[in-house]
Amino acid sequence: MDDLATANRVTNASDVGLIVQGSLILLSAIVALLGYSIQAKLKKKERRAELEEQHLDYLRKAELDLLRTKLRTFVGPATQLGMGGWNTIWRNWASENMIRGMGACEAHAGSGLPKESLNSLAGGDRVFKHWSDPPEQGGMGFTFMPGMVKGAFNGVTSFVGVAVESEIRTDPTTALAKHYFRMCRRVLRYYVPLRELCLQHSQTLDVRQSAAEFRETFPVLDGAAWLRNLLYIDFIEWVYSFEEIIKRWDGGDYALLFPSEVDFPAQLVRFLTNQLTELREQETALGTAKHKVVAESQEHARIEKMEAKSKSTKSTKSPKKKNSSSSVRVGEDVGGKEEVSAKYVDGGNSEGE
Repeated sequence: MDDLATANRVTNASDVGLIVQGSLILLSAIVALLGYSIQAKLKKKERRAELEEQHLDYLRKAELDLLRTKLRTFVGPATQLGMGGWNTIWRNWASENMIRGMGACEAHAGSGLPKESLNSLAGGDRVFKHWSDPPEQGGMGFTFMPGMVKGAFNGVTSFVGVAVESEIRTDPTTALAKHYFRMCRRVLRYYVPLRELCLQHSQTLDVRQSAAEFRETFPVLDGAAWLRNLLYIDFIEWVYSFEEIIKRWDGGDYALLFPSEVDFPAQLVRFLTNQLTELREQETALGTAKHKVVAESQEHARIEKMEAKSKSTKSTKSPKKKNSSSSVRVGEDVGGKEEVSAKYVDGGNSEGE
């Protein structure tokens, strides 16, 4: 009896051990499955975050490339040409006191002042008065503030005024007349290439305000039917008209000294500088989106590495045919030749094009 009881106890103990062992194995399997499931979900979440980051990087790079294309192709060079031409015009009509107050004059005599200008050669500040006197006194009423800075002045009807134009026309061999002809040709060296940029890119690569914002920035143009396009349109026509006038000068015809069909749009320079400022601000914002500035080459290398990794992952999963339309290509050459008349760029004369 004792032997039988002992055998039963041994058997029961063995059965309990097997049950415990089986339970532990089952529990281990369940834990392993749960661990695998959790790990798979974490990897899936990590992969999703990586893909989202990659997508945002592509969008950010595309936006940055387009922005830099606008800067490089149109807004940057157009602004420089616009400022260069305006600087030539302004230093020729401004009084000595205005240039001293707004220019870069130094202590030594004559520093920063033009040795001769249209205003100095005409005498009596007559050209300056043509620009700055109020309209009721026969002037154009130009001011930098609020005229230019607040968009209250735009149309320039003459560089020198009716009286001085008459003197130039009467005797085109005087020092004043010769200086006027040289200055106008120099202005067109800036403005002919600017016209070409406007013809090619002003409708595709400029920065457009809303109609309401434009009216607020340029109140002098509030009633214009063309509104945001007017400055480009008038400038292009003005340059074409002045080219025709210079051809007449080469033939000895000085009846016209300034385009009679369209005014020079002085606000074009401010229109372009505003665009340059906005693009620079956007560029800075994109470059510091992650609280650090990354060099363009480093940024491109990082994105290319992510792109290669993405392609490698896809190729191991599926041999599907690559869709060529999926690649992002922004900022390539946006077309258009940018040639200008050689007579204005290379210093040649203004004989026919």
